[in-house]
Amino acid sequence: MKNFSKKIVVTGGSGLVGSHIIGELIKRGADNIVVPLRSESSLQKIYKTLRHLGYSDPEEIIKERCNIVIVQLNNPHEVASLMDDVKCVFNCVANVSLNTGIDIISCNVELTTHIINAAIEAKVDLFIHVSSIATLSSPNKLSKFIDESNVMTTVKRCSPYTVSKFYSENVVRYGSEFGLSTIIVHPAVILGEGDWKGSSSASLIPPLTKGLIFGTNGVTGYVDVRDVAKAMVELSVTPEAIGEQFILSGENLSFMEVMTKASKVVNKRAPFICIGKIPIRIAYYISRVYGLVSGKSPRLNKYTARTSLNKNYYNGSKLNRFIDFTYTPIDDTIHRTINAYIKSKNE
Repeated sequence: MKNFSKKIVVTGGSGLVGSHIIGELIKRGADNIVVPLRSESSLQKIYKTLRHLGYSDPEEIIKERCNIVIVQLNNPHEVASLMDDVKCVFNCVANVSLNTGIDIISCNVELTTHIINAAIEAKVDLFIHVSSIATLSSPNKLSKFIDESNVMTTVKRCSPYTVSKFYSENVVRYGSEFGLSTIIVHPAVILGEGDWKGSSSASLIPPLTKGLIFGTNGVTGYVDVRDVAKAMVELSVTPEAIGEQFILSGENLSFMEVMTKASKVVNKRAPFICIGKIPIRIAYYISRVYGLVSGKSPRLNKYTARTSLNKNYYNGSKLNRFIDFTYTPIDDTIHRTINAYIKSKNE
């Protein structure tokens, strides 16, 4: 087993990816994990993840292996205090939203900037940053698949979240210009156990258990959250990966296929009405009016409407050129995650 005894920082530790990275590091023997949180109440989300991962006493293991620090990451002085003698930073912190507005852009870029500057100043050995497949461009005419060479050159028509991730990537690249060793990962749509009511992709699970009758043939990549954590931790001890970026995507599936798989788990009828551009556009305007009247953020906006129809295929095979890795079948992920959600409702 490779040495994980040196000091490691995991930002966004209460989030879907960050909490699973903490679990993976603990599994590999790490015992000096610094976890900056906004408040102690966020610890409950980490405990839940560790229970899903099979830890019977998460409170005790966090106490033994982790140093929980209450910090405001938008305060550069507090961020700098985290970085003394740090071997590796797993930067998973980000606000997640597909709604319109510029707050998420300034917020996510500011957080990344403070963390990068602190890492540069402290001469951190390695900085691993979680981005998104959303920051990659369409494939060229010679290929069906999007890979790491498909660099986005414009943020026109992108959601604020995508813009924030794109600009944050540029901040990380800025860090590499100052000698910081960096790795960037681009996870596909992440499926796994998390905050079912939050803003992460774990919130996709509850609707999938309701036996939806409508769907679209839009296609995107999917990946198990446990795979994301395993890949990132393994890359952190792979010197050849420094300076590289990696798509993390196990399978490309249509939304109809994902909903059908979920329907089988809950023994409900699979979606049987495939809707196209015009119905989606009508639904978007209805959702927009509802949002204006209710004052709530609509579930369907112009970005999610567009995404539901796009067909994007992602190639996540580059990872295997650097580490020995097998993606979890999405069938298994959906089955495990939906059962975890159903169990949580009954507790």
